[in-house]
Amino acid sequence: MPKQETQHFKYSMKEVIDCQIPLADMLKIEPTIMERLITERDFHRRIKLFKEEIGINIFTCNGLPAIIEYSLNKIYSFKGNVNMNQLAAETGYSTRYLRKQFDAHVGMPPKLFSQIVRFQNSLHMLLNKQAFTVWDVINENGYFDQSHLINEFKKFGYLTPTEFIDAVSKKFSNPI
Repeated sequence: MPKQETQHFKYSMKEVIDCQIPLADMLKIEPTIMERLITERDFHRRIKLFKEEIGINIFTCNGLPAIIEYSLNKIYSFKGNVNMNQLAAETGYSTRYLRKQFDAHVGMPPKLFSQIVRFQNSLHMLLNKQAFTVWDVINENGYFDQSHLINEFKKFGYLTPTEFIDAVSKKFSNPI
């Protein structure tokens, strides 16, 4: 999530996007804590240990620049349906400056971040117990048409919305 402190990391946010970096290379961790994380067999206890020993120190909210704070809130509140030119005009900065600030603090351009937020909202609608149709998702999330929705689903989820719904239905109707 954005809004996370990165001063403890050895890499910038942009450097860690789409990369696999060992945790020990990412930040300084005491060897005993790392050993406890590795030897813990229960996944939920491993997560709890990580949160208690490491997460509490590195995932504290920092003071982001006002432009990023404002932009993130705007993107979240509009469920990813934000025009970058309008966002730049509202903040008083150019789209280029906005992109640079997003790259530095979020690790990706604002347009990609907005698309991810919109995709997450679409997933939420499809997984919601209310019976939202694909057309409801298209209308609610600002997609131009069905093709636009399908392309974004394939980009982020590697499935079409229908394939996704079928996969989820099978998973919950045939629990392992």
